[in-house]
Amino acid sequence: MKSFGFTAMINRDLYNEGNINYSSFIKNKNIACYAHFLEKFTDDKIFKENDSYLLLLDGVVLNKKQLMTTAKVSDWFSYLTMQYEEKGNTFFDELRGSFCGLLVDKPKRCSILFTDHIGSKFIYYTRQDNTFACSTMIANLYKFRHANHLKCTLSEQGAIMLLTYGFMLENYTLCEEVKKVQPGCYVIFENGQITEHRYCMLDNTPDYSITLSDAIDLYDQEFRRAVALEFEKDKEYGYRHMVALSGGLDCRMTSWVAHEMGYTDQLNITFSQTDYWDEIVSKQIATYLKHEWLFKALDNGLWLYNLDNVLEITGGNVLYYGQAHGMSLYKYLNFEDFGILHSGQLGGGQEKGESFSYGDGAYSTKYLHLLDIKQLEKYPNKEIGMYYCRYFNGTMQGQIPVYAYLETTAPFIDWDALSRISKVPISMRYAGIDTLQNKWIIAKYPKAADFVWESIKSKITEPTITIAGRTRTIRQCREAIKNKLHFGKNGNCSKMHMNPIEYYLQTNFELRDFINDKLLDVDCIENKTVRDIVIEIMTKGSYMEKIQAVTLVRTIRLLGIE
Repeated sequence: MKSFGFTAMINRDLYNEGNINYSSFIKNKNIACYAHFLEKFTDDKIFKENDSYLLLLDGVVLNKKQLMTTAKVSDWFSYLTMQYEEKGNTFFDELRGSFCGLLVDKPKRCSILFTDHIGSKFIYYTRQDNTFACSTMIANLYKFRHANHLKCTLSEQGAIMLLTYGFMLENYTLCEEVKKVQPGCYVIFENGQITEHRYCMLDNTPDYSITLSDAIDLYDQEFRRAVALEFEKDKEYGYRHMVALSGGLDCRMTSWVAHEMGYTDQLNITFSQTDYWDEIVSKQIATYLKHEWLFKALDNGLWLYNLDNVLEITGGNVLYYGQAHGMSLYKYLNFEDFGILHSGQLGGGQEKGESFSYGDGAYSTKYLHLLDIKQLEKYPNKEIGMYYCRYFNGTMQGQIPVYAYLETTAPFIDWDALSRISKVPISMRYAGIDTLQNKWIIAKYPKAADFVWESIKSKITEPTITIAGRTRTIRQCREAIKNKLHFGKNGNCSKMHMNPIEYYLQTNFELRDFINDKLLDVDCIENKTVRDIVIEIMTKGSYMEKIQAVTLVRTIRLLGIE
């Protein structure tokens, strides 16, 4: 797997950095920094120092041009260091896009490690005595610790998170000594100590003065503004537009609205089971819009063999199948002409609810009682909890494999759009399938509603029926009844599914043996509580639970966690 981002060591009491791949470096008696930067949007990235500061910035800053024009500054490094001198530790707050970075204030001997507002660029850190190390490639921190004969202790809570949620919550990883910078947070290393600070939190306090008509117009204005911001960034650097496309509504609308705004030179990419709605609908839309289109079949689950490559870049912080299917496509593509992979990430939203409970959004709640809930952050309501637990920490992990090839973002994760639309009362935004997003599509882009929505297996304009407080289309009800009669208590073993894990492992015996053989390495887990859970999953667990367990077992072996 190609490296991306950067790795840095501050106050190097420990001098063995491990075997790290890099394209350039900065080294002195106190600091060692290594760049693994992707050769895209190179003028947005910073890997530079002067007598006062060292600044590393990775990613794409969509509003860089506007910021520098307003400030009448021509040098990006100078602009950001001036912002730091003026605004202090949150100097990066006005940046928009997908980014992370490190600023070292040399006179103050203070380091600030930061990520964007939703944490889309994952960055990790560790400390040993007076040495602080951080990296966008978590495997580099394991290499650093092993090279200096330091323990990498399994986090029991992190392991349970993986075996329940399928990903880490808050700043957890699978290693007690390695932490993650949380979304909307920055970390300060000073005087040998680490402190974490929050600089933003999504606020969905409702504005009840907003009418439905206002809400639809607001949604459209914000979405179009966000589309222009990211597609203009491609144009700034002379890149073509690569846009993910599926049978869902989210990336469909990214592609559709961008097309209507004049960004028509698109290559749409899709990966799914053949003959499923994701393939069928994507092909129909790309044909209608006259876009180029590439499709990668996921049949037979062969992409699930790509275990170790995924774990090297995720550190096992998320169950691996969500990255493996994307990697099975990306490894075959030539990305030379493209800059950003535009997607529909986080466009779907979630069910409304007054309060958030731990277990909401988990793949399995069987071992949730072993999670120390008291130590986790309290969220004001279900929507905020789902964003910070499932979406920012879990769903966004699916983007990690892209970073070896392209930058990636989506209109739905534009911080300003997300913040403004969140003020629309949630009862107006989420009402079964009758969501604000659907009303927006029907009102502003009615032709886009003529194609089936994979989630409900029908068009959003089809007649609905409400049963027990749940609204569905009539065709959706018919499909649910048919599946219940056909599959009964055995679950959905159909291949006609977005992620038919159960089907793959029931029908591909070699793949099932591959997963089971990896689980047999359970003795590498020294923690008895975690080992006993994995043994139980081996004999009684569902196929999805086995995918979670094999992610854990193989990570422990691969990265040398004790």
